[in-house]
Amino acid sequence: MHTNNHFKVVYIGGFRGENNLGDSAMALNMIERLSEKVTNMKILILLNNFNNQLKIRNASYLYSFFQHNAKFMDTIDSIWLGKTFKNFCQLIKCIYILLNGLFYKYFNFFLPIKSTIRDNLIALSECDLLWFGGGGVINDIATISGVYNTALLCLLAEIFRKKIIMTGQGFGPLRNFFNIKILSFVLPKIEFIAVRDYSYSKNLLLNLGVPESNIILTGDDAASLKTISDEEIKKILISEKISNVKPMIGVNFRPSNFIREYKDKERAAFAQKEEIDKFAKLLDYISEVFSANIIFIPTVYRDLLDDRESVFKVYLKMKYKENASFLTNEYNPFEIKSIIGKMDYFLGFSYHSLLFALTQNVPAIGFYNNDYYSLKHKGLFEWFGLPEHAKYFRNSDLDGLKAAIKNMILNHDLIQEKLKYGAIEMKSRLESLIVRMQDTIPNKEFK
Repeated sequence: MHTNNHFKVVYIGGFRGENNLGDSAMALNMIERLSEKVTNMKILILLNNFNNQLKIRNASYLYSFFQHNAKFMDTIDSIWLGKTFKNFCQLIKCIYILLNGLFYKYFNFFLPIKSTIRDNLIALSECDLLWFGGGGVINDIATISGVYNTALLCLLAEIFRKKIIMTGQGFGPLRNFFNIKILSFVLPKIEFIAVRDYSYSKNLLLNLGVPESNIILTGDDAASLKTISDEEIKKILISEKISNVKPMIGVNFRPSNFIREYKDKERAAFAQKEEIDKFAKLLDYISEVFSANIIFIPTVYRDLLDDRESVFKVYLKMKYKENASFLTNEYNPFEIKSIIGKMDYFLGFSYHSLLFALTQNVPAIGFYNNDYYSLKHKGLFEWFGLPEHAKYFRNSDLDGLKAAIKNMILNHDLIQEKLKYGAIEMKSRLESLIVRMQDTIPNKEFK
């Protein structure tokens, strides 16, 4: 059912464009890279919320039905109910959307449904390709809706006979039996799946029945994101009153979601306070021993999760506040990556802040606090031959973390050598992926 203004590619990526800089970076980089090669490609990007970072030339935008599904499941998740009930609620809603897809496909009408969902179904019916951009939503730890939403889109694409590809994916952990069964039904039908870590994601996909020939190791979709000029970086640092005294240590801090873990606000608040205190002590050690210039760098600007608010809590606990400074304004992915590239070292909880450091030869240590981020960070650092640089923050004693940072600083040149080769390999594989993607787009015209 094509019309004159149909979209050839429907793109959905990461956490659906909620001002998460990493997800925006992946979309910006990959869509731009592919658009440089294919002249007649039209992109429709599905978003949960308005995202002022995601400005892509010649792209159109549509609010995703994930917006409704996510809010629905967040409501369910905030109630202390069993996982079986939550999965059941999600399943019922997905089945109803699937029924609408079938009715539209075969009878050209909809059952009673929200206009946003209807518009999504029409867009899918008119596209040539469904593209899942980079991210780690296919797990059952960080989100309970990622598996269902992904499977739902894949099934709808099957109904409308559309090709499906996935790029820059990190899979798992998956523990729920029903989630595993759903994915083992939909994922083997995808044209190809490009993963950003091989050891865990590849084995998981093979166990889910995905043919090995359909699994490609490419690294992260944002690895080759462009940077801004040195002059532009200098202007930003001056406007933020940030000193360029060496060594400059970039820092990204994001506290754990203890509410989901403990289901008790008092226990969660106490655990978060301990985490903040511990990180503040670690930064004081760096300031005192290495006379470091510490710069807090945010990568998320969402209303309920803003990195700038989190780091200010750490700052208030620091003894050597005079050595710390902030990026207080909101910056786009190109600017944040460029600023991180000017650091001498980097410490971070955010996956993409670490990616930006490592792909620009900046020695880094990544911290995680659950199995989801453990897989992400270990996969990233293994790529660069530095698996020991991924640290379980909550379970590591302070002295051990201090020793790891000291070791990183003492071995700066050796670490940079490893980073150089890892970055070249990742960017090369991304270019090869673009070539393979070109073959997937029908009726393409090359520049």
